[in-house]
Amino acid sequence: MRRLLLFSTILIASSMLNSCISLRTDYPEINLYTLEQPENRAKVANPLNCSIQVRGIQMPESQRGSKIMLTEEGVIRELYYNRWVTSFDDLVTDYLITRLTKSNAFEGGIISDRTLHNPDYILEGRILETKAENDEEVRPKEYFVEMSMSFRLIKTYLSNKGYKDVMLKQYEVRIERDDEDVETIPPAYNSAMNQIGDKLLGDIINAIKDDKDTDNIMDLE
Repeated sequence: MRRLLLFSTILIASSMLNSCISLRTDYPEINLYTLEQPENRAKVANPLNCSIQVRGIQMPESQRGSKIMLTEEGVIRELYYNRWVTSFDDLVTDYLITRLTKSNAFEGGIISDRTLHNPDYILEGRILETKAENDEEVRPKEYFVEMSMSFRLIKTYLSNKGYKDVMLKQYEVRIERDDEDVETIPPAYNSAMNQIGDKLLGDIINAIKDDKDTDNIMDLE
């Protein structure tokens, strides 16, 4: 009788343990993303004799942070298991510093706003909007990201002349995604940033060339 009771007790305990184990949920891994530099971008053959300070990129407070948001059927939700490795505005700032540096376009170099160096020009930027959307109510279905940014390039003077705006630009990019998979969102933002970076670099070079030409004409006068 005691053996039967002991066996029954062990059987019940084993059943409860197996039940507890089966209730455990394996949560998905959190995927972290960053912004990668584009490959095979040609370097500028004739760099300009100047330096540029890139100030920290600004963005709306509601969009700051490492979260990635997705709009579906008019509802915005946060993607908990897919995030940026750090705050998105910091990622964009680092991306632009690296992109401009690797272009070899500026002999004086690209510096951050954490240095004491006096630059020839200052670049300010702001992320106006980021949007990832799955729109399955239209035909054909649409999956995309949109990103818009504004930039201001300022010339600095060592004298008491102060500052002068030499460029004001705004860019809007839309990148189509293949499907509704949320893992296609970060690479799409990366493609948008690559396009903005290419346009920005070309516009900065042209703006500085025009500025230097203007200064040369004024010196001749």
